[in-house]
Amino acid sequence: QLGLHEGHVRVLLRPSEKAAVRCLGYLYLRYVLAPAQLWRWCETALYEDVADEARLAGGVETTVSAWLRALLTDQKYYGTILPRIPVKIERELKVKMMLLDESLARARVNQRLDRKLV
Repeated sequence: QLGLHEGHVRVLLRPSEKAAVRCLGYLYLRYVLAPAQLWRWCETALYEDVADEARLAGGVETTVSAWLRALLTDQKYYGTILPRIPVKIERELKVKMMLLDESLARARVNQRLDRKLV
């Protein structure tokens, strides 16, 4: 175990850090955090709709939020089995992500309407 404390992890997750560094921080959290605490740490990044792309293993380019969504919902990461998330918490995460998708969709519609009014 790396023994990172909360301050170290917060530095890794700062939006000013490179996307690949942030992804590494979230991957670390996926392994060491209790599943019930994942949403608290990941929610802000999931709301980001930034075109900040990370080139990850295999040369795949993706946004941090799309990568993080897959990390929270998939059971494998490049062939490695991730720690299990209990079914109850997994369902809660999926519901929260659906609500997040609705919120982001409404925000995009509102932005378009605002542009038309100006």
